[in-house]
Amino acid sequence: WNANFNGILRANVLLDQLEKNGSIVTSAPLRLRFEAEAKFLRAFYYFDLVRWFGKVPLADHPLTAAEALALPRAAIADVYALILSDLQFAGTNLPETYAAADKGRATKYAAKAIEALVRMTRSGANYGIEGPGLGVNEWAQAATLLNEVIASGKYSFLPSYANIFSYTNENNAEVVFDVQYATGLS
Repeated sequence: WNANFNGILRANVLLDQLEKNGSIVTSAPLRLRFEAEAKFLRAFYYFDLVRWFGKVPLADHPLTAAEALALPRAAIADVYALILSDLQFAGTNLPETYAAADKGRATKYAAKAIEALVRMTRSGANYGIEGPGLGVNEWAQAATLLNEVIASGKYSFLPSYANIFSYTNENNAEVVFDVQYATGLS
């Protein structure tokens, strides 16, 4: 809960600062990429939250502590609306790949793959509870998004399942998005 909402806060602060002080990033394409990355991450965190907790407070801008405490839980459909809007923006505005120095950043295809997962999750039964399933039947949209990822030719299955998780095989051809960890930074 805390880690996801901290990530959402940081994404909201970045988006707010890009809107208010966007000229600080002099390159328009870089500013657009930063916005798309922040929206991707906000959607990623909210999707994690909605799967675990169902209805959650919904903030699309920075809040004060008092505002955050007073924010009620939002309807699941509203949370999904923000998630899908953010992922569609990211899928349109993120690059397909990055140079080695930027490995691990969200890409167009990571946004499309997560949007497909969101649509499959929403399509699940709701079982009469306010959980992640809404029974909306978006299987075809999910298949279309996943087929775009496959058709990109940027990802493929490895010949050995055991190799997927090998420390010597990070960022392999099966990885659409993963978090890059660094050690020894000071």
